[in-house]
Amino acid sequence: MDAEDYLLRVSRYIELNPVRANMVVHPRDYGWSSYACNGEGRVSDWLVSHPLYASLGETPAARAVAYAKLFETEIDPDEPARIRTAIHLGIGLKDARFREEMEKAQEAKRKGGRKKKGATTTSGEQVDLF
Repeated sequence: MDAEDYLLRVSRYIELNPVRANMVVHPRDYGWSSYACNGEGRVSDWLVSHPLYASLGETPAARAVAYAKLFETEIDPDEPARIRTAIHLGIGLKDARFREEMEKAQEAKRKGGRKKKGATTTSGEQVDLF
């Protein structure tokens, strides 16, 4: 389930990249997007559908409707950062290591980020460097 959920979330993330970059209003408008094929049923000689896409419905029309529904709700504002972090770490979004890394990052954010490196005076007093 994690792999399937992850693949659909990453597909949505990729399809929405041109929208986030203000290049287009909708993913169908971006010439290099597979959205027109996956979400609207446009025929393509270059796109090879993933088996997960085929499992979205029994007919091409049903698959397109199911795929398009993924784009009907706003994406969670934190989702792109979570996906980028998971890709950087080479793990799935629900992976235990991913959760640990996100918890560490959130804790650091609550504490005000990384601690500043300091220096020690000759009397042994710690001072912050700016």
